[in-house]
Amino acid sequence: MEGRSPIHVDAGILAALLLIGLSAALPAGALYWLMRPTIVRNPGVSAYRPPEPDALLSLISRATPDPHALSIAAAKRENERAAGAAGGSICVSAGCRANELDREPSTQASA
Repeated sequence: MEGRSPIHVDAGILAALLLIGLSAALPAGALYWLMRPTIVRNPGVSAYRPPEPDALLSLISRATPDPHALSIAAAKRENERAAGAAGGSICVSAGCRANELDREPSTQASA
């Protein structure tokens, strides 16, 4: 009985196992390469840059003695404008409602 020798059968199985091993090792190697940690140098304190010092000259003009005087004057003008548009019925101060309640009703002169 002349048949195939057992060495040829083992070579086919070996080739199939080698092909399966390579097809499994290639994705496993790629995933291993992708999951490796990235090494980043830590510069530590040498990366610290102190803030720039303040300018010697002030950026705010000190032409007026009170820096809030302009904004207060503008607010007063707006309040007067709003009171004039509403016919003078807007009360600007906190105590003005109490003052209105304390006033006696005006009487008209009868003729």
